[in-house]
Amino acid sequence: MKVALRCRPLSKKELSEGDRSIFTKDGNVARLQDPDGRQNGGQPIEFGFDHVYDADSTQLQVYEDVGKPVVDAAFAGFNTTVFAYGQTGSGKSWSMTGSSGENRGLIPRINAEIFARIEASSSEKLYLVQCSYFEIYNEIVYDLLDPRPRKDKERSGGLQIKEHPVLGIHVQGLQQIVANDAAKVQELMDLGQKNRSVGSTDMNAESSRSHSVCLVTVHQKDTENESKSCYAKLNLVDLAGSERADRTGASGKRLKEGANINKSLTTLGSVINALVEQARGKKGVFIQYRNSKLTRVLQESLGGNALCTMLATLSPALLNGKETLSTLRYAARAKTIKKTVTKNEESGQIDKLNEEVARLKKMLAEKAAPSGVVQDDEALSKAQSQIQDQIREMEMLTKQTWAEKQEQSKKHESEMQRLRKATRDAAKRAESERRKRFQLLREKGDVELSVRELNLPSSWADQARRLDGLKARVGDRRAHLNVLRDALLSDLGGSYDDEDPVERARSAKAAADSAQGRLCGAASVFFFRGVAAMAYLIHASWRPESPRAGDEGGGPKKTRERHAGNNSAASSTRCARGKRRYSRAPTR
Repeated sequence: MKVALRCRPLSKKELSEGDRSIFTKDGNVARLQDPDGRQNGGQPIEFGFDHVYDADSTQLQVYEDVGKPVVDAAFAGFNTTVFAYGQTGSGKSWSMTGSSGENRGLIPRINAEIFARIEASSSEKLYLVQCSYFEIYNEIVYDLLDPRPRKDKERSGGLQIKEHPVLGIHVQGLQQIVANDAAKVQELMDLGQKNRSVGSTDMNAESSRSHSVCLVTVHQKDTENESKSCYAKLNLVDLAGSERADRTGASGKRLKEGANINKSLTTLGSVINALVEQARGKKGVFIQYRNSKLTRVLQESLGGNALCTMLATLSPALLNGKETLSTLRYAARAKTIKKTVTKNEESGQIDKLNEEVARLKKMLAEKAAPSGVVQDDEALSKAQSQIQDQIREMEMLTKQTWAEKQEQSKKHESEMQRLRKATRDAAKRAESERRKRFQLLREKGDVELSVRELNLPSSWADQARRLDGLKARVGDRRAHLNVLRDALLSDLGGSYDDEDPVERARSAKAAADSAQGRLCGAASVFFFRGVAAMAYLIHASWRPESPRAGDEGGGPKKTRERHAGNNSAASSTRCARGKRRYSRAPTR
């Protein structure tokens, strides 16, 4: 197995946190500073691989070293596999898929190269390219080219992985779409990427929550010598990243996804360890392919008839040092796996299918022949039916022409378009109904049901009520301001439409200043008049009972009489009360 290593640059988050790089390279040797300082005597730990790329590597450079040999092997008739492995957020999806232009990843570049070689080939050879795309999410296989909603797929239980004596390990019911050019394949890849499960964690804003497999089958037919006709399968695998819950902050659904991802990757590690032991000559090694859907799908890629290349991606940050060291050791073990592959010839496959058909027919005849053993008629009938189904399937495969495959692909595509249109129409109808219900609830003023209709948290109902109250208060203030504006315009003797905004502002300011002056003047007058009246009352009420020597007017009594004569009865009453209140005041 070939192993390539790619290290991404430090992320913005790592740079902002003051993290530093502990990864360096020298040719095809990767060096990692000991993250703990307790291993290898504090010296850098070294690993050798077929290719090593640092943070300055380009997508084209990776394709030239990793992707192009895969295409060469596929056109030679050998099954090939490329899978990216690494910690979450280490750059697996970027290396495999990329974006656009010069940043395209391995998958779009490999697909483009396949059709470029087909166009440049001689007229003696004919080609048929079929494309499939599926994911393994929570240990369930889903067809990413199936336009049905995820809920419908979940109800069906996903697709099943089967083992065929001739076809090998395959996903039953997986759609195979015939592609005539690279644009068609890219369209299918874009459709699959939209349907793929992606989520956000503390370590990666767009973390892949599933393992995805892009399967491209290339059939070659030599018109002059059909014995040279061959085919090849390319498995382009983007694995989800290993993660720790305490680092990703995952909980609930994300935690379950992470647990299933780690389980499948742990099984993949056990399979690689068993293959390493087998490569070293150990006998009787049991390889646990069936412990995970991922290892079951990759069974032929890892230990069967397929050339396999592993692209290990890692983070250079000191914070991720332990995960990076684990990835390096994982990749070093995988490099020791030894494989033997054979060319896939169309004639050889047809011969194998015919042999399997003959074997099944013989088994069916043995089941039908009477014997001395008493058999259950129902079980016998079920077994015979299964054998007959297998015979029909394999006879169809042996006789199926390219034209029939293309016709079947067209049927799949028309069905996909019909389902997509039906899904869009259903979504539009549901959205229209939801809007109508929400509008009715708004008109009725039912806040709680409105919040429930929008699938919002229950706490939003209280917030909505507070906002409604605030809206009412703002409306009242607005009405008051309108009244004040009308009064101001009435004082100015005009309207807003009669003058220009600058003059309007000046007039409003002058009117406000005038009103403020009048208000201050009136307030001052009322204030001083009140003070004077109070001073007079206090002075009158604080007179002693006996007159002072030299006083004119006869004392308090005559004063009260004069006051009563000059003022109203109410004033007399107040003065009388003042007398009673202050009659005991000391003489001043």
